[in-house]
Amino acid sequence: MSSRFWFLLARKLAGEATLDEIRELEQLLLENPELAGRVELYTKYFNSRIPTAPSANARLEQQWQQQLDRLRGQGAPEDQVGPPDSKPLKKGRMLNPVLVFGLVALVAGLFGIFTVKQRQGALLPGNTPGAVTSKNERIETLLPDGSKVWLNKDSRLTFDKGFGKSNREIYLTGEAFFDVVHKAELPMIVHAGKVDVMVKGTAFNVCAYPGDNQVETALVRGSIELSARINGKKQRLLMKPNEKVTVHTGETPVQLRQQAPVPEFVLDTLAVEEQSGLIPEIAWIQNKMVFKNENFAELTEKMNKWFHARIIIEDTSLLKERFTGVFQNENLQEALEALRFTYGFNYSIQNNQVVITK
Repeated sequence: MSSRFWFLLARKLAGEATLDEIRELEQLLLENPELAGRVELYTKYFNSRIPTAPSANARLEQQWQQQLDRLRGQGAPEDQVGPPDSKPLKKGRMLNPVLVFGLVALVAGLFGIFTVKQRQGALLPGNTPGAVTSKNERIETLLPDGSKVWLNKDSRLTFDKGFGKSNREIYLTGEAFFDVVHKAELPMIVHAGKVDVMVKGTAFNVCAYPGDNQVETALVRGSIELSARINGKKQRLLMKPNEKVTVHTGETPVQLRQQAPVPEFVLDTLAVEEQSGLIPEIAWIQNKMVFKNENFAELTEKMNKWFHARIIIEDTSLLKERFTGVFQNENLQEALEALRFTYGFNYSIQNNQVVITK
């Protein structure tokens, strides 16, 4: 049986399978009924070993079992088992990342599969140097140690030979969300510009795009230690869950440091945006750009990255305006129209360059 079958099974067990993937898995089962017995065995094993997934995934598992029971009641052989006829699940909530990468990694380990894709993600080898690059799309990937990473647009992740065995050092350019497997004896270190993030097992987001002169780290679960050499001094900070720390990485002239020192670490608290029910700092994982009470300069900077645009604000009176909202499927023009409807500005677009006037 091809690796495609086990890949689909892993996604189905993790609750990640789309309707088309479920149908494809069902067809493969019908063509290879001898595999159904093992499918049922692995399903029971995962259900007994893996924590319960969110309610939507529980509904899918219930329908899968009902399909099994119906087939048996009709006298079908035990191995002729297929997934249920079900409607696609809405991805309103992010599935438990530990559940996803644990299932995929275990199925891959059992059957020698070394690629797991959602868009361009992959289970990367640990015996050679590796790299993952995201250009115009967001991807997720499994690292050799079982940790899962979501990579935002225009981002790159690299690691050295022996990752997961002799070291767990990663080099990040851009933005990524990490769900790290716990290994107390071998902490993971994420190098993001001038900032190093040390972690033994946790979930966090790091944003370190070139040219930003800052590195932003948001901690969702666990604890991490930040270290950075700023203006010639080594600084350390231990973060707690639901905290966000912004590190200014640009060199500040001595005169400015004496007049108005730039803080090395700016500490904030993560908060849910009420309209979307999401944390803005990590909403991009679900392909949503969430902004909460942000001024126009902050918002347009986000839009520049999101839409690969260059937005110029000629009417400086707009800079004081505050914006709260969510973009998901909108293109650049639709997003601008939504903002214009509220604040009444004018704009022109040419080759993804936007000029905003009053």
